[in-house]
Amino acid sequence: MYSIQQNKGFAILTSALLLSVAGITFTVNIVLTQLVDNQVVANYYRNNEAFANAESGMNVMLSKIEKSKTVLDALPIHYQPEGSHYTVSVEQFNKNTLQINSLGTSKDGIATRQIQVQIYYDLSYNIPPSALAVNGKLNLDERATVNDGCEGISSESCQSPGNIAEYHLVSHPKNETLVTACTGDVLGENVIEQDALYTAHDENNFLLIGESAVVLAEHEISLTETVDWPNNHPENTEFHGIEAGSNTSPASLFESTFGITQDVANSVLQSAPDVVTIDMTLSSGMSCSHQLNAIDEQVTTIYIKGDCNIEHADTTTSHTSSNDHFTIGNIEHPKAIFIEGGTFTTPINTEVAVTGMLYFLPNTESIIDEHGNEQLVESPSVNLAGVQVNGALLSDYSCSHNQTIESVAGNPSLSVRYDKAVLNTLYKNRGSIAINSTYSLVDGSWKDFQ
Repeated sequence: MYSIQQNKGFAILTSALLLSVAGITFTVNIVLTQLVDNQVVANYYRNNEAFANAESGMNVMLSKIEKSKTVLDALPIHYQPEGSHYTVSVEQFNKNTLQINSLGTSKDGIATRQIQVQIYYDLSYNIPPSALAVNGKLNLDERATVNDGCEGISSESCQSPGNIAEYHLVSHPKNETLVTACTGDVLGENVIEQDALYTAHDENNFLLIGESAVVLAEHEISLTETVDWPNNHPENTEFHGIEAGSNTSPASLFESTFGITQDVANSVLQSAPDVVTIDMTLSSGMSCSHQLNAIDEQVTTIYIKGDCNIEHADTTTSHTSSNDHFTIGNIEHPKAIFIEGGTFTTPINTEVAVTGMLYFLPNTESIIDEHGNEQLVESPSVNLAGVQVNGALLSDYSCSHNQTIESVAGNPSLSVRYDKAVLNTLYKNRGSIAINSTYSLVDGSWKDFQ
């Protein structure tokens, strides 16, 4: 039989062993809990690190898109700089939207996070700054409509203020030196009915070349300067293969717009492989409208010599008016139309609607002066009646008007609406150099993938 002392010793030993096992179990449990906590913390850190890297990649790409006009020339884009922990891809989601995916990883490569966003992307070009610009005088009656891009609403109330033209009209009235049927009452001065301007009356913004203007110089000193043609072409630009000049003081509307003179442009337009020429001064037996309809939609520039006759068989009937229409270009494929020495001739109650840019160029005519000598002079005026333009209208004639004459009696009058989106698309399709790039996030497009 065991003694009482032996029983006490055994009880103490058993208690010690139980306490030791309990202590070991508790310690192991604490260690395991700490390991799990450490793993959770490590995973949380890695996950945040991967997310931060994904955000870095997204921000780098957005910065590149904002600062560079050529980064999106070749889509889709796969971007992964050496030593970085992110991969960015950019692809076209639809016509005006890009989708950007950025995959970030932790430094040890264990954790990954992907974020995605869609953006509206836009390139801006050195487009004409006004709805209507002429290298001479303007004579517009109340039947004309010149819209600066906001349908007659003030800039404060306009729903699309970014589309408003910098200038409503640009003209050089003093360039008119010869009295013609276009002149009106006063030689060398614009004659414009207020009803022809589709804008708030207190917001008329005209640029009058050759006129005196008061400017504010240093120390708020007022100075009088002559308004010159603005330099409206960026460096390293070209006009159908001819590099634009570096002249910062253009002498004409054409030079201000494209960086080359009209004389050079006339020969370029006739020989450039990407320009379709329609010479109506030659007897071909085919109407101008028929030849225009046969041009491929991808063509951006059309050069017409002489009057462009529109046949009734090539027109369509408008559902909103009693007039027939002949349409050139659309919002996806706007056109640059250059007409030298002529205008559109149409049947009665027929309009020519151009989406893009319409440019009237004078030709030279041979006349005999009072001394019997032959001289070459430019055609002095052009009639713009019957033309509708969504984009911009320009004319290098010394006088441009919409006065209906007997030969076109019953025709609709002039209508011009400025449209930056159309002009930017035209310049993009022509391969012009962009001067600015902007983007905005598509609402609700941000996504975060674990």
